[in-house]
Amino acid sequence: MKLTARGYHRVLRVARTLADLDGAEKIGRLHLAEALSYRALAEDLRARRSVDRPEGSRSRKVRSGILDAARCRFACAERRK
Repeated sequence: MKLTARGYHRVLRVARTLADLDGAEKIGRLHLAEALSYRALAEDLRARRSVDRPEGSRSRKVRSGILDAARCRFACAERRK
């Protein structure tokens, strides 16, 4: 997976959020792996939906799919407390 500087920064922000949800002081490998998995999920969803939509249009469904995954992660973290 190739990341631009902007993409790298976004992955780090998501990893920091995941670490915060776990109550960790530092970002760990698992947090980075999970953040990258959300990015891979987004790329996969974009690739699948690009067949169904005209060139240049954006789909909010991709973003909502990622948010659903993040909400699920947050709910699981809340249950562990």
